[in-house]
Amino acid sequence: MKETVAVALITASSTLLGGGLTALVAARTTSRQLAAQERLAQQSIDDQTAACRRQRRRDAYVSFLGQLDTVNRALWEIWTRPLPPDHRTVVDALYVMVWQLGDASNVLLLEGGAGGGGVRHG
Repeated sequence: MKETVAVALITASSTLLGGGLTALVAARTTSRQLAAQERLAQQSIDDQTAACRRQRRRDAYVSFLGQLDTVNRALWEIWTRPLPPDHRTVVDALYVMVWQLGDASNVLLLEGGAGGGGVRHG
């Protein structure tokens, strides 16, 4: 009878130990899988953020270069043709264009500046 009890205790404890070990391995594996999924999710968020940032930066450069081209064409027109008698309107229009170029430059500095390969003054 003692042997039967001993075998039963050994079997029960082996089963419990095996179950506990299996649970520990499963918990550790699940923890690693969750950590890997969190890293992948964060990488995806980082990639999306970077893509949005690149698009905003590109849009800022396109806007700035478009406005620069507008000012350049206006200056070329003023340079190559005689000023009309009401030259004040031409100067006022040019002033507005240059002001808009300054606005586009500010956006460019915000979106493409520090660390983003943007324009740097100084």
